[in-house]
Amino acid sequence: MAVTLPLIADVNTAPDSKLPADFNTITVADGKIAASAYGTSLASGTTQAGTPYTITLAADANAIDDFYPPNKCRIVLTGGTGSGQSRLVKGYNGATKILKIEGIWLTVPDGTTTYEIQPAEVYNPCQKR
Repeated sequence: MAVTLPLIADVNTAPDSKLPADFNTITVADGKIAASAYGTSLASGTTQAGTPYTITLAADANAIDDFYPPNKCRIVLTGGTGSGQSRLVKGYNGATKILKIEGIWLTVPDGTTTYEIQPAEVYNPCQKR
């Protein structure tokens, strides 16, 4: 179970804050804390490797197959090689930590790439449906 809390403005703007000003939530899940500029973060880490169609998540990533459901989650590359790319999840093998993506990476991630896995769509009660 994950708990997401909005950041209070003064926390981000404090002189000794370690978070960039554009981060807007903190998520606590599986004993880990992740701050996110994109909304709810289901997981984050540093990749082990990548191919044009896959990415190997961190060694401590979840071990359950399809824990990140296809077409319901998105992976965002947040730093290192390929930073700024985002793709829908197509499948996940918990034993190998290999996550298949929809489409291809324009720049293939490597061991320096950091990532965040997020819901593909975040519910906004104020958004007109």
